[in-house]
Amino acid sequence: MNHSPIQIIGAGRGGTSLLASLLDAHPQCEVMYERLSLAFLMGRDNRDIETGLSLEERTRSRVTRFVTAFENEARRHPDMVWGHKSTTEQIRGLTEKPPEDLGAADFDPIEYLVGRLSGFRTLFILRDGRTCIPSKIQRTGQPLDLAISRWKFCVEYLKRLRESDTHLHVVKMEDLVRNPIPSVKEICAFVGLPFVDSMLDGTANKKMLPEYRHGRFDPDTVRLPETSPEWVSRIEPELAYCGYLDAD
Repeated sequence: MNHSPIQIIGAGRGGTSLLASLLDAHPQCEVMYERLSLAFLMGRDNRDIETGLSLEERTRSRVTRFVTAFENEARRHPDMVWGHKSTTEQIRGLTEKPPEDLGAADFDPIEYLVGRLSGFRTLFILRDGRTCIPSKIQRTGQPLDLAISRWKFCVEYLKRLRESDTHLHVVKMEDLVRNPIPSVKEICAFVGLPFVDSMLDGTANKKMLPEYRHGRFDPDTVRLPETSPEWVSRIEPELAYCGYLDAD
């Protein structure tokens, strides 16, 4: 069995918890939920050493610490497939320039991150912006403009992964909740694990927040509204890129 670690990535409210929980329910897999991305990519454990750093210096420090922690955790599970799930909101934290930024204007934090992580297998879960964005607003109360920009960044990050050498598998949340067994089998083939029925019980995984545990796959979460809201025109290029408009 291939024990190389995996990244699980997607937008907040985009299905990352569900995907991580299905994998974590496999007896040969262990998934960590966001701990490293919050600590290092978002900088929660770094702020005491970042004063005066440029955007480039800060990015290199954060990403290096993230990769080191990722590799160390994977080595602690030599007989299992180990994975870590992050949201693209946490990744986007790298792009926020510090007030004292002295770095070169042409440094791209996301390009640097993708390059450093390209050696790890990546599972990316995608959710239609027409359901993901309202879910973000309902869950966190964030303004519409912010929810839109965060979802658009998720699609931009997916583009970057596809343009890189990353070993990538993309699953749509819609496929996962409407017809889970074929989707989960494809995920298992990518990860290098045999499919086991117990993975389907991951919908009630206790690592998820209580409000995320449904004990079942819920197709209602991805049902489109009968009439598209006016803001949909702002995300039409991204919807088209992801193939969602073709499916209407």
